[in-house]
Amino acid sequence: MPEDSPLWQQISAARAHGATGDPRVLKSLQQLAESLLEEGRLADSRTAWDALITEMDQSAEATLPDRAVVRMQAASLCMRDGDLTTCGSRLQEAVALLTEDHADTTIEFAQAHNQLTEVYFAQERYAEAWDAARRAAALLIGQLSDDHADVLRTRNNLAALHLTQREYVLAERLFRRNLISLERMLGGDDPRLIAPLHNLSVCQRQQRRFTDAEISSQRALHIAQTGLTPNHPLVAQSLMELGEIRCTTGAWSQGERYFRNALAVRRMSLSDKHPQVARTLRLLGDVLVRRGKWAEAEPLLDEALRILEAVFGPRHPQVALVLCSQARVYLGRGRLANADRLAQQALAMQEELFPRRDILLSATFRLLAQIALARKENIGALRHASMAVRELDGAADANDVDVALAYLIEGETLCVAGEAALANAALSRAAEILKTIGEYNHPELVTTYRLRAQVALNCRDWDLAARNARKAFAVAERLPERTAPDMAELAGVLAKSAQHQADYAAVKSFSEQELALREGLIGNDHPNLRGALIRMGDALIALDRAAEAEPFFRRAMTLTERMPGVTSKEIAACVERLARLQLLQQNFQEFRPWMQRALQLMDKESDPQTTARTAETLDEFVGLLQTAGRMDEAMRLAEEVAHRRNRHSHVLGELL
Repeated sequence: MPEDSPLWQQISAARAHGATGDPRVLKSLQQLAESLLEEGRLADSRTAWDALITEMDQSAEATLPDRAVVRMQAASLCMRDGDLTTCGSRLQEAVALLTEDHADTTIEFAQAHNQLTEVYFAQERYAEAWDAARRAAALLIGQLSDDHADVLRTRNNLAALHLTQREYVLAERLFRRNLISLERMLGGDDPRLIAPLHNLSVCQRQQRRFTDAEISSQRALHIAQTGLTPNHPLVAQSLMELGEIRCTTGAWSQGERYFRNALAVRRMSLSDKHPQVARTLRLLGDVLVRRGKWAEAEPLLDEALRILEAVFGPRHPQVALVLCSQARVYLGRGRLANADRLAQQALAMQEELFPRRDILLSATFRLLAQIALARKENIGALRHASMAVRELDGAADANDVDVALAYLIEGETLCVAGEAALANAALSRAAEILKTIGEYNHPELVTTYRLRAQVALNCRDWDLAARNARKAFAVAERLPERTAPDMAELAGVLAKSAQHQADYAAVKSFSEQELALREGLIGNDHPNLRGALIRMGDALIALDRAAEAEPFFRRAMTLTERMPGVTSKEIAACVERLARLQLLQQNFQEFRPWMQRALQLMDKESDPQTTARTAETLDEFVGLLQTAGRMDEAMRLAEEVAHRRNRHSHVLGELL
């Protein structure tokens, strides 16, 4: 700090009251630190407290407990500033000083351990947090009155730790006991009720008692907004909990609004480097990802990562969570190599930090399976999906929804791999779990029915596909709101189902919906639009509107050629449609180049089934040419097709 800065001059003025360690100097520095804090100058107040600690350490009159208490007060400021490392160091110093003074049975010793519990909890060092909380409880609970502030704080810390282990009944009992004690002492509108109400809401939400959680959180928010300043951290805490309730019940836009409001409050009430700011950024980013707003999510998650790496270092559970969120952004935007790199980085970190059979590891394996599916790496997707299920087998913190999600991704990978029976078994298991816990309106139940419809399509059971697609749509209709990515996928399945039932008006309608949704998410030139464009063109031809189909097929052709790892089969699907379209419109001049390209693709193709299908399509073209009276062209094309059939049969015979 520069010696000519105003703060340095204030500290120097305080020290001018006497020699180093003089009680008057200590009192003056403490008053300065407290006044700076009242002015909202948190960083300057921390500097003044550090100066006070230095003076006390050199004072002959300052006792060891006095020096410990000042460190505990300084630690509280570090906690507010998000500096958990310095906070923990100050508290460890306080504990050492009290131990040296044989004061390890005092209230101050218990208070220091309560503070340490909260620091370790914020750092997710739960084993150390349990140890500190139990030491505080042994000194306080049963020794002081049940309504004593330190007893309430200890009980709150123990409940929070039970919550991390998903021991919800125990946690709720302790939170509710604290709330009743505070209501008895303070009445029903005191701001000190906000924290226990928030904690009670978290317990209720985790038990999926959303109505109870909503009541608790709304009450906490009302007390915070009427009894505190608009930018108080507890206002943000209540907004965050309401956002999580909304998101858990599928009301994503409402959740986004609460998270945005909470972020604005936390930016004003906390340091920009505070972990709670990073957590808010991550949750807001996750909601935006779920709603398909990937461009908006990316900078928020980048900022969250910078904060967490600065606070916790590059290898921490919270850092891994943000890496997974960033990977989902890249997955949504089609940047699959980046998505895979970040997800693999998160997985390596989690495998190092966590024991096996962990819920977060399962979630990361699910993400890796989704990325592998997008990259058409079916074997890798199956392996990751299997690991996602295996991680939950025996995981202490797994709940039913986690298990359902793991079965869901396993079912999707098996569906893509063509394992219909196994896919149906996994998807049926996911649906049963969601229904058993009363989640008839769970967003993932839409995905479950949609995938079961896809399995039925793969098995050519058009009626079953239609039934499952309608079930998916019925569940989607009951949701508080429907996200664009989910509805785009559902519209695609409904279009495929209608196509196989020859209901081309429905195909056109659902394809229009799918295109509108996907274009809103990924723009007009993304390869993922290809399937919807082709279905739209096919429907228009079937409805005798061939001229309208051409722009859709041409867009599909352009996007197909841009696809990484595109196969000749995928190109041929577009080429053949464009050739057929020209024939239907009797545009023979445009037909010839497309026909030649189809023949060239047939020459390059090594797969017998694809070659046979192309030959059948070309036979159809021969018939259309004959119908149009183009006998010479029909004869030449028939000879070309026969020649290639014979050549492929000869090559296949040699291979066999």
